[in-house]
Amino acid sequence: MINQKSFFRLFIYLGFICFAFRTSAQNQKLDSLKTLFKNYPSKTDIKAATLLLSICDQAGNEKNRKELLEQYVPSLLAISEQLKFEKGRAYALFYMSNIKSLNRENDKAIDYMQESLKAMQDIKDKAGYANSLKELSRLKGVVNKREEAIQDNLKAIQIYQELKDTTNISSCLMLIGTIYDRIGNYEQALTYFYKTLYYSEAMGDKNRTCEGYICIGIVFYEQNKFKESIIEMNKAEVAGGSEISAQNLIYIYNNIAIAYAGLKDLKKALEYQFKSLKISERIEDQQGYVMSCGNIGNFYVELKNPKEGLKYFLRSIERGEKMNYGVGLMFSYNGIGTCYVALNQPGMAISYYLKALNKARETQYKSEAGTAYSLLSNVYEQQKNYKKAFEYHRLYADVKDSILNEESLKQAAELNVRYETDKKAKEIQLLTKDQEIKDKTLKAQRLVRIGLISGLGLLLALSVLLLNRYRFKQRANLILEKQKQEIHQKNVQITDSIDYAKTIQEAILPDDEKLNSLFPEYFILYKPKAIVSGDFYWIGKKDNEVICALADCTGHGVPGAFMSLLGHNILENVISQPTVSNPGTILTALNQEIVARFSKNEESAMHGMDIAIISINHSTQEFQYAGAKNSVYHVRGNVLKEIKADKFSVGTLMKDHSLLEYTNHVNTLQKGDTIYLFSDGFPDQKGGVEKKKFFYQPFKDLLLAVCILPLQEQKVQLDQVITQWIGKGEQIDDILVMGIRYI
Repeated sequence: MINQKSFFRLFIYLGFICFAFRTSAQNQKLDSLKTLFKNYPSKTDIKAATLLLSICDQAGNEKNRKELLEQYVPSLLAISEQLKFEKGRAYALFYMSNIKSLNRENDKAIDYMQESLKAMQDIKDKAGYANSLKELSRLKGVVNKREEAIQDNLKAIQIYQELKDTTNISSCLMLIGTIYDRIGNYEQALTYFYKTLYYSEAMGDKNRTCEGYICIGIVFYEQNKFKESIIEMNKAEVAGGSEISAQNLIYIYNNIAIAYAGLKDLKKALEYQFKSLKISERIEDQQGYVMSCGNIGNFYVELKNPKEGLKYFLRSIERGEKMNYGVGLMFSYNGIGTCYVALNQPGMAISYYLKALNKARETQYKSEAGTAYSLLSNVYEQQKNYKKAFEYHRLYADVKDSILNEESLKQAAELNVRYETDKKAKEIQLLTKDQEIKDKTLKAQRLVRIGLISGLGLLLALSVLLLNRYRFKQRANLILEKQKQEIHQKNVQITDSIDYAKTIQEAILPDDEKLNSLFPEYFILYKPKAIVSGDFYWIGKKDNEVICALADCTGHGVPGAFMSLLGHNILENVISQPTVSNPGTILTALNQEIVARFSKNEESAMHGMDIAIISINHSTQEFQYAGAKNSVYHVRGNVLKEIKADKFSVGTLMKDHSLLEYTNHVNTLQKGDTIYLFSDGFPDQKGGVEKKKFFYQPFKDLLLAVCILPLQEQKVQLDQVITQWIGKGEQIDDILVMGIRYI
């Protein structure tokens, strides 16, 4: 199964990024302006420059906007600089930035826009300055300078408020919401999209109101809240009314289709995708046509109808190759390969996977290259060509490692480094300022003593000196208090950032609804040492097996949390593989993934995890388990049985560079049996009078003592015991204990 969701998200953002380029210019004047310029005798005077500027302004909504700007902007810039026509130069720089952006030369686009911003400021053009700020913020968002992008947008909003330009205020709010959505801050994204709705509805702008609801629907879709996404998309269609654009209808129907696919209602998904396809054909939207055909093909693959899926994938690439639509081609090439695998034609599958790979390399889309590597590895494995399978699997692991390092590792590392650096810098600054104040105060006191000795003749001078000293101390105290407030505010901001990191981490954990649907009786005692945790748990269903994993990653705090995110992603990817069938094979495959990612520096053990994985088949009452240094306890009646784990952490490579195979234990369950999974945080916690570890045998005794209680009461008892054990001491590690009762 190929990654349809990432393809859809990319398509949506490629569509919505055009919001920043929209202008209110009326393009009916464009042809007459071009004719005037063509027939104008002089091409180097101020009137020629003014005509060129008008042409560029009117090019905003044209389909061939890029070609128009490339034709006229260089001349506008050259004439404006020659004539010292500052307004022409400021706007020429703005449009040069647009050209570079359309050519994906984002760094050059930012340079031109910064020059435009300065030029707009020099000529005191408030509207132009705000427009340059808004466009600069969009460009910074594209190159992941997101904090700067948000700040620039907020500055632009202030100017637009002075100008009472509600249209551009709404546009800026939508851009901020889009940035927050792309970094996964869905709460803030929704806040700004709802603000967009407020302005667009107040203006009676039906199209912008429609687009606001579409954005909100996308946010819900990104959170896998598919029902809510469908509701918002229906609101978008109603808000657009009779004025709704065909392009917005394509976005709406596509999102509804993908949301229904998320709900596993593929009949409805196909119904709305065909609606989108019909509109794309009518308005000759080639990109929408390619995407719709690709999605339809993918839905048919999910319905186990590869022949029908192949038909639509081939339509997609027929149109996609004509327009050289790289993203759509990669998706459809991989889809065709998947169809040929299902039709038992591996040779054809490989040829299309290689096409997808070449297109991904050509367009530098790492995620699609990773998908192609993974699919090639799978098909070669089915052919028992293990050398090729391993080769592509390693390439896939390298791509995944690169993407994770570029995204998650960069964010987590920057957060940690920024926190430590800012904290230390402010502490040093405060201490330095405090010492300076003390030194100056001592100097003032010496001057006072000298003044007193000088006698009555210097009384007036002494009074003046004392007054100055008093004012100096007041200023110094105010400075010190302000710096203390700044440090406090910075610490609050850093804590808020880590709190948000906690929210991101908790978002990957199963929610209560999923847990209750798979385990009617359970408890989870989850106590991170710091705000974020290196421990995590995963629950899901594969075929007839309910699978549960509990892992303890290397480290805790921010580094441990990052490793837990990485481990969670790798685990989920491994479990989804068709060749992985039981906990033993899951652990073996997981170990291979971890070793493949970290074997470059030969320190994979420094980046591993201790983990226990169980699977339960309710039909056969069969209970399987495999563990890497994390055992599980199986309690039946008053008897606790320990099923011991293998002694090697996940991420271990043997001295002879061979890979481990983990033991798969098979047992049967009876109603009333309880299974306990746990990390080493509880038994290794130091406390009590002698500050010793709690140890495993007392932990077993405690579980036997509480096992007859309801599961939630067990959680309360365990929490009370460990809290009392720690007392006034410090929690030394993340604590995670899970209890599951078979009923």
